[in-house]
Amino acid sequence: PPGNCFNNSLTRADSAVDGITTGDCSAAPLSLTRPSTAPPRAVTTKASTHDRGPATNSAISSHSERRASGARCMPTITSRVDSVERVLDTLAVVNYRSLRRLTVPLGRCTVVTGPNGSGKSSLYRSVRLLADMAGNGAVNALAREGGLASTMWAGPGRKGPVSLKLGFAGEEFGYAVDLGLPQEKNTFFGLDPEIKSEAVWAGPVLRPATLVAERSGRLARVRDDSGQWRTASESLRPYDSMISQVADPREAPELLALRERMRSWRFYDHVRTDSAAPARQPRIGTRTMVLSHDGADLAAAWQTIAEIGDAEALAESVQEAFPGSRVRVSITDGRFELTLQQPGMLRPLTAAELSDGTLRYLLWVAALLSPRPAELTVLNEPEA
Repeated sequence: PPGNCFNNSLTRADSAVDGITTGDCSAAPLSLTRPSTAPPRAVTTKASTHDRGPATNSAISSHSERRASGARCMPTITSRVDSVERVLDTLAVVNYRSLRRLTVPLGRCTVVTGPNGSGKSSLYRSVRLLADMAGNGAVNALAREGGLASTMWAGPGRKGPVSLKLGFAGEEFGYAVDLGLPQEKNTFFGLDPEIKSEAVWAGPVLRPATLVAERSGRLARVRDDSGQWRTASESLRPYDSMISQVADPREAPELLALRERMRSWRFYDHVRTDSAAPARQPRIGTRTMVLSHDGADLAAAWQTIAEIGDAEALAESVQEAFPGSRVRVSITDGRFELTLQQPGMLRPLTAAELSDGTLRYLLWVAALLSPRPAELTVLNEPEA
């Protein structure tokens, strides 16, 4: 049944891929090793629960091994960003690239480290694919990667029908999707995968009684207020997600709420810090509640936090990294520019003069201390 496509994965907070250990940023990071040719073995080290930490999940993917034992989140940020309820507790991936079967427990801040080829990028892409389901863009994203056949588990031991499964679970909602090879033959769009089934359930555990909506092929149904099943659509196209097509404020409010949550997830992927990086250039500034994906509005975002956000956390984050220093925003003819005044320096350094590491740190501070924090913020390769 479509509602059971992740029944064995999302109800367990364990990991099932060769060489993986799990932990939150206050303990040890999640570390991936290069996949071996041997069958996967399960290592069931659960993430510890802690009282401190940002209420927004920050999944940080790192290609470096140098922090594989002792990576920590920014202490001020992990204790200050507490205004958003955590939406994801568990992430599950089956048959995606180097991830044969992976279930990851997520904390308020989760760090992923490991050498090249260990599966970090696959994990990151799988989260992006889940977000794309809410915008009906996952099929296009998979097609751009060469189609489903090119993105399937590339190791030995794959049995049964070709199927890619993605899902997550949290305290309020859970969602899972099963994608398969296209069945239509007379078409130029042969790389487009088909959505075979979807399921949305209430609470952290998938059970028949907790199902809110499910989709099998073209048929989608939702529960009404009395708990009875009602057909929502009998003509869903194989490339359209139930989340994007059936969500309705009156007929399917749970789907609408879940869709909007998933659409709000933020991804920062390889934000530039080179000499020509957008963040180094003075720009016209307006109130900026959310740092842009390329960091071009860093100065405006920083000033927005200083004026209407957590200015104390902002200042403390600078002091923890650069004792005795101050970050200020200057404005000339409406153009905002970030400056850093350090002890012993006769003048402040502009963003164009900052080192790559310093600029990157300030970018992550501005992203994570947004006055409008997201339920999920993902920083890909934060040290690159």
